[in-house]
Amino acid sequence: MKVAENKMVALRYSIKNSRGAVITEIMNDTPFRYLCGSGGILPALEENIYGMHAGDQRSFVLLKEEQPGLFEDLHIDVVIDEVLDPTPFEMPQIISKADCSGGDCCC
Repeated sequence: MKVAENKMVALRYSIKNSRGAVITEIMNDTPFRYLCGSGGILPALEENIYGMHAGDQRSFVLLKEEQPGLFEDLHIDVVIDEVLDPTPFEMPQIISKADCSGGDCCC
């Protein structure tokens, strides 16, 4: 299964600045899990991992000129540990006004 919208992704990563200083790193820790497409990670990071499979590794650079809000280039190493279908608990619940039945309605 590949990284795509509405897939649960477990990944490990290392982010360094252009001088090689580690900004954050979880390569030896428990993988970070998120629902792809939910806004749980930087959009540019997510774009770079789309299509990857469990076991894949990739290195890339996010250039400050191309990413609003970045003060310096970021060098990222990422490893995909798992790509799974989410459980019903992991999927966001979308409630429409048609679902409202009064009383404790959230609408």
